Amino acid sequence: MKVKPFYLSLPVFLVSLTQVMGQSFEWTRTIEPERTTGWHMFSLPPEMAAKTQNFYSDLRIMAVDNKGDTTEVPYFLSNSNNKNNKPGKAFNLLNKTTRDGLFFYTLEHPDKALTLNEIELDFAEKNFDIKVNLEGSLNQQEWFSILKDYRVTGIHNSKADFHFTTLTMPFSNYKFYRLSFASPKNPGLLAAYSNVTLKQDDAAWWIYPDFKNKRETKNVGKETVTVIDLPGPLQVSLIQIHIADTIEYIRPVTIQVVPIEKNGQENKEDPFVYITSGTLNSFDKQLIEVPGIITERVKVIIQNADNTPLKVDSITLKSSRQQVITRLPGAEKYLLLYGKKNGTAPDYDLEEVFASMPLPELGNIQVGPEKRNIPEKPKSWWEKDLWLYALMGLIIVMLGGFTVRMMRKR
Repeated sequence: MKVKPFYLSLPVFLVSLTQVMGQSFEWTRTIEPERTTGWHMFSLPPEMAAKTQNFYSDLRIMAVDNKGDTTEVPYFLSNSNNKNNKPGKAFNLLNKTTRDGLFFYTLEHPDKALTLNEIELDFAEKNFDIKVNLEGSLNQQEWFSILKDYRVTGIHNSKADFHFTTLTMPFSNYKFYRLSFASPKNPGLLAAYSNVTLKQDDAAWWIYPDFKNKRETKNVGKETVTVIDLPGPLQVSLIQIHIADTIEYIRPVTIQVVPIEKNGQENKEDPFVYITSGTLNSFDKQLIEVPGIITERVKVIIQNADNTPLKVDSITLKSSRQQVITRLPGAEKYLLLYGKKNGTAPDYDLEEVFASMPLPELGNIQVGPEKRNIPEKPKSWWEKDLWLYALMGLIIVMLGGFTVRMMRKR
């Protein structure tokens, strides 16, 4: 028996067809650079996080020339942090004295006079509530006031483990610092560390507005519960809680979300999942970091115990901006592609090149609206793994049938 070439090529054609379908990108955006060529940088829109693979591994930039030919353009990702901390150093504790119910500590920086804007204190006592005065000097003879009645506190019990012991001040440059405070019991200063925290950069975050019409707050038992519905799947990295009350408070807080899978489906069995917990207090900003999860619903639970429930004024959700740095060749237009199933991360050397050269001037890129390449349709059997096994079985049966017919013919 002579086997026709068409039948032999059919299995190969089917397998090739499935591979081509698997290589499709579901979403496209046009990008318009500030300059025709050279180094550029732009931020990925926040709604893209829910439509890409983990760590944006399926993201590609394509250059299209006037003939319609495409060339892949290398890039690398850069995360913008909201603040930049420089490593701190421990002060030398010179003097520990007591006078008229006041405790005095003199701190000497091991280096020459250093510019700083934070001093972190470490106390032996776990429970304390004191108001600290801070002075600075270059020679321990003339002292200048820096902070007055600055409150530091520590609470350690079965319900809370909270310490607010960082002195935040304007940038200061002194060789010596002197702490003084009144307390019925000496909390025992063990160490002090200098620190430099640069100003927070709001441009490093996508800031979502307070969805007042999508936010519900109610008191349930001894808890204040706020649920926020986002307009769509978005990545949340930071939560800022604004309390309307002017009283002083220290309350535990828990964050829960409804995670969104990459297919856009929620887990209906157990919708809310614990993400993180922290402590709200009236001493500093109510900032809570979360691990960049994609969600459409966020629940904030404040534990009030037997205290008066706190009134939530607003809640701000933020996500870290994902920056793309690329070096564009000359082209007719550029496309941003993403949404490829099982996409693997590209292997470019552009980040190493960028780090080893003088910092270039980066042009801006405008990112266009999103366009869907594959029509949205209900999930069918073709998108499941079952048909692959059926296809393999069909190929085996066909090849087996050809073999048997050839053996019988002989």
